[in-house]
Amino acid sequence: MPYPTELQNEQHERLQLIAEALDLPEWEIDLALASEAGLVEFAERYDQSLDYIVKGDLQPMLRTLCKRRTAGLQAF
Repeated sequence: MPYPTELQNEQHERLQLIAEALDLPEWEIDLALASEAGLVEFAERYDQSLDYIVKGDLQPMLRTLCKRRTAGLQAF
């Protein structure tokens, strides 16, 4: 198995932050990082921003949080 790239390490760190906030097990992170489809499924399942997970871009995630709060929904 090849060594993880810097981008993969960054994605893992962001997924860990999400998993901690949502109280998810480590295997969810491993599953998400196994493939591009895994990342997409994780993002859809937990209503997370792929822009944030893949690139670290917070703007789309912040817009989502604002919309959820405006609609009276929980942030996560």
